[in-house]
Amino acid sequence: MGDLLVLLAFVAVLIAPLPSIPRLATYLLAALVLCSPGLWRAAADSRLAACAAALLAYLVLTGLWSEEPNASDALRMCVRALVLGCFVLAFADSVARGTAHARIGRWFALAGGLVAVAAIGNFLLDPPPEGRLHGLGRVHNSVTAAQAFSVVALVALDAAWRAPSSRWRLLAGASALAATVAVLLSGSRAAWAALPLGVAALALAWTTRSRRRFVGLLAATAAALGVAFVALVTSDLAGDYVLPRGDSFRLVIWESVAADIVRQGLWFGRGILTPDDTLLGDLTFRHVHSMYLAVLFHGGIVGCALFAAALGGTAFALVRALGAPDARLALALLVAGAVFWLTDGRQLVDRVGVHWWLFWLPVATAIGMIRQPVADPTAGRSITSS
Repeated sequence: MGDLLVLLAFVAVLIAPLPSIPRLATYLLAALVLCSPGLWRAAADSRLAACAAALLAYLVLTGLWSEEPNASDALRMCVRALVLGCFVLAFADSVARGTAHARIGRWFALAGGLVAVAAIGNFLLDPPPEGRLHGLGRVHNSVTAAQAFSVVALVALDAAWRAPSSRWRLLAGASALAATVAVLLSGSRAAWAALPLGVAALALAWTTRSRRRFVGLLAATAAALGVAFVALVTSDLAGDYVLPRGDSFRLVIWESVAADIVRQGLWFGRGILTPDDTLLGDLTFRHVHSMYLAVLFHGGIVGCALFAAALGGTAFALVRALGAPDARLALALLVAGAVFWLTDGRQLVDRVGVHWWLFWLPVATAIGMIRQPVADPTAGRSITSS
């Protein structure tokens, strides 16, 4: 039942016109988890689960020193954190039972591919004024659509690799292709960088048996892509194409927010309920456009330390479990998320959406790996460390 609710929530994010539909699925999932004390006991021995819980609890706690705290907003944030924590436990259990791919990943890949086809069709039949593909459901703008379809592409590629039959491989491959085309049409340069690096991480995870070799090759790939990006941006021929809108005021926004944080809230943040709008002349920007800076704004250095611990602990656990197929996909999603968060992101404690897929799903997968033997199914033995 939990697997079905997770799948319904994920698909509803892509297609539901009202946010209440995916939210209802997560509320039902939370109720199911709260009635299953075995899931809580299973995560009690996990240091990563404790770290994730501490991060959620601290970010909610920052509401106490937010500017003009509102009781209803604080309660709403507590509910979000509780629902998110229940999702992590439910998905971790799905990973431990080995049903995350068969019951959730494979069908999410196919549904996401169909949504990508619909979004492409809508883009071709009724092109938006700015010429960038928008999504459906909660991923209605071009940026969130690019992130969502990047996730669909990675999940579909992984499903194609693991497919038990040629028919499933064909369907999953078609979904991956449709999602990739949607990412290209979105015009999101961050997605154009994040998706290739995520694909590289997925390919390396499936083909590299050594953890050290995987980390080294992934770092080299990231460095090469970074050098190529800098070369294109500084080129007279390609600079205007790579960044047609310049930096989209990102540098000015970050400078203003960083100065604000230093003035007040450096250690403990300004609180998760404090508005993070940035005023630049006559322009108002709705958030800080960087998840890393958003965590610093809301939680200060303490919040960033907890975020870094959860992020690093998740990456370490997934690399350690490199022989597990679910860990490989989670690593690819985490790598893509790390790139997206450089230029976008508002809150870690959010309703179900792209940040659940790019951060909390990898965290849940890493927690679930603790209850699962780590072995390479292709080699018939455990992954080596060198």
